[in-house]
Amino acid sequence: MPDPTANPRLKQIVEGACRMTVTQPDQRLPVTSELLGRLPSKLHLTSLIQYDQQMVWAAFTMAHRFLFRVSELTSPSPTAFNPSATLLLQDVCWNDTVLQLSIKQSKTDQHRKETTLFMSASEAPIIYNACVTYAQQRQHRQPPDLPFFINSSGRFLTRFDLKHALKITLPDGEDRARYSSHSFRIGGATSAAADGLSTEVICERERWKSSSFKRYIRPQRNVLNLIIFVGGKKKSSATFYMSATAVADLGVL
Repeated sequence: MPDPTANPRLKQIVEGACRMTVTQPDQRLPVTSELLGRLPSKLHLTSLIQYDQQMVWAAFTMAHRFLFRVSELTSPSPTAFNPSATLLLQDVCWNDTVLQLSIKQSKTDQHRKETTLFMSASEAPIIYNACVTYAQQRQHRQPPDLPFFINSSGRFLTRFDLKHALKITLPDGEDRARYSSHSFRIGGATSAAADGLSTEVICERERWKSSSFKRYIRPQRNVLNLIIFVGGKKKSSATFYMSATAVADLGVL
């Protein structure tokens, strides 16, 4: 009996039905710059020791600033990793002014060409300090050819760990069910757009090959964008939502 699914007419009908399928809106909420700045207060109250708090905070800020896909930042399991994909300590370099990350491959990199990302200390001081503070501690604990994110017990940071850490540090009143580890990438794109960055700049900085990042943009809950002037230069208030006490408790100042 001939295979009915091999009928060309049937294939056309199936393809047409697929095109007519209504895509459900993405219900995940973003970790915006404003929300990111409120996470340390709850993180400090967890049972994690200071080193693990610094690791989680560095992962939060790095995922948000560089719009990392979770697979680029974490390991597939607490005891195994993919050296050709996972971010390792040897992929991270820093000095007093610049943080540099080498990304070995990504979803949009079909030819697996290494990409180098940069961030200056003056551009985003809180994020720079969070990443460098953790990196300085990390380099004395485990070899450089192991994942960058390793906790005090020697276990690699996983997607589940990152998601769980976010859930327990969200402020009261947030709908935890609508946040995931991908909320950092969504929030980073949302915040970049809110800061007025052009499509070209966002695509280049965040490794998008098209304007597909626009589907990540979420409406801002605070329509008023307060502007603070520091040293004569305009700064977005989102950078300063975090209290100095909360940051100092994490040892990143």
